Amino acid sequence: MDLVYIVKESDKNEDLRYSLRSVAKFLPNNKVWIVGYKPSWVRNVKYLPVKQNNGSKWKNSIKNIEAACKCKEISEEFVLMNDDFFAIKPIKDLKKSIDLSVGTLDVSIKKYSHMPKSNWNSAFQYVYDLLKDLNIEEPYYDYEVHAPLRINKEKYLEVMNLPKVQEFMKTSKVLHKRTLYRNIDKINPTIISSDVKLKPEKDDTKIKYKVCDWLSVYDEQVGNGYFKDLNYLLSYLFSNPCKYEDLKSAKKQIITFNRSLIPVKKSHDFIHY
Repeated sequence: MDLVYIVKESDKNEDLRYSLRSVAKFLPNNKVWIVGYKPSWVRNVKYLPVKQNNGSKWKNSIKNIEAACKCKEISEEFVLMNDDFFAIKPIKDLKKSIDLSVGTLDVSIKKYSHMPKSNWNSAFQYVYDLLKDLNIEEPYYDYEVHAPLRINKEKYLEVMNLPKVQEFMKTSKVLHKRTLYRNIDKINPTIISSDVKLKPEKDDTKIKYKVCDWLSVYDEQVGNGYFKDLNYLLSYLFSNPCKYEDLKSAKKQIITFNRSLIPVKKSHDFIHY
């Protein structure tokens, strides 16, 4: 399956740099696509440009995925990647490593109902109601894990073109498209204990490392000296530039990253493979 990144419009994207290094190391035989915007330093990928002018990052990402599904050159099933997804362990069976869920959707609704309201939190109830309106059989699972998801091009477009989905898209509400799509195109999910995205203000890399084969971050965590375990891990695993980078930009970046941001450690106490 092809690996398809949906990428925002910015040349400064160290998350993408380390994500590409991670797939070059642990998924070296999969074709890589950039859909949306391709930073000037990226090399040796297939590129599908899509204008990022759809009003919000949520709408932009949906348009990017739709463009990928309509591209005949991309494999009929592909792996949806975000620029902040890092493979952190050898992946022997890609299909078993993706399509992750943190459990049933009703549990996530209850979890976020006690937190401050946000478009993202409210979207869990919206997608539950939408699945109900579409007469999709329960149980529903929460697939908003910050890790790769398998997409069948034909089925995804079919889901997104459903009249009730098109009607929903006219609102300003956030659509949890991963959860919507995967609950309609049903599979047996791989349940994990928690999402693999680091906490925004706490370096819990050692805890997240144990969950599965993937790790994800917030903006500005890569290269931030506060997140020492994260940056130590990335430096340990991916210090060398990969085939997807311009070597001049990679060399300049590595010097800064290693000398000033990586703490000295005596053991690799959370790396066991």
